[in-house]
Amino acid sequence: MSDQIVISGIRGIGHHGVFEHERADGQEFSVDVCLDVSTTTAAGTDDLDDTVHYGLVANAVHALIVGEPVDLIETLAERVADACLSFPGVSRVAVTVHKPPVDDLAAVDGIEITAVSAVFETAPVGGPDQEAYLNAVVIGRTVLDDISLLAATQLVEQGWHRVREVRWGPRTLDVDILAIDDEVIATEDLVVPHPRAHERGFVLVPWIDVDPEAVISGRGRVDDLLAAVDLTGVWPASVVLLIPDRGGAH
Repeated sequence: MSDQIVISGIRGIGHHGVFEHERADGQEFSVDVCLDVSTTTAAGTDDLDDTVHYGLVANAVHALIVGEPVDLIETLAERVADACLSFPGVSRVAVTVHKPPVDDLAAVDGIEITAVSAVFETAPVGGPDQEAYLNAVVIGRTVLDDISLLAATQLVEQGWHRVREVRWGPRTLDVDILAIDDEVIATEDLVVPHPRAHERGFVLVPWIDVDPEAVISGRGRVDDLLAAVDLTGVWPASVVLLIPDRGGAH
């Protein structure tokens, strides 16, 4: 029976991604790894040579984060997994790669992020032909008024080089305010609850993931709304890999 060593929050500035600004400017990535190992021998001998040196593992992962750029998060995760499995005694590894938009929101004065959903890959809705998106829902607290909150989300988008040239066109980041408690807001700049949230699977799926009791004011419970929505274009994002030892290849 194996034990687990978990190393969380291995951070570094990487230049991974398919967009030109991601390659040129770089951004912070955070990686978590969970190693399946046997610690029985080390527990008896108290000898570092009888277990996995997590400091060396962390250094190897960091080198990949800041090293050769790749287009896909899946590729980075696979390389991290290979590096972890190269350490003797590691039989399996779970790798999670985080990109930092949520961190950017959390860094705003007056915003506290309290929960984050899993990430879901979703087919684009409307607009020109484009690649799939990654979607998540966050829950937080804020002392900002609605206009200041909207301005803060737009500043985060600008930090990711968001442009608005084509309606529903490709974008590097899109931060929507879905709801503010049970408030109803209808201005030229902001409508809350989001007017189309109740009919979009890519919103409802991560929303119910982070808050199973969620309610959209004037629309009802999110789980009830979800039952009426086509979910064929929503699937779990493959940014978490569970990889067993590949037959002694390492």
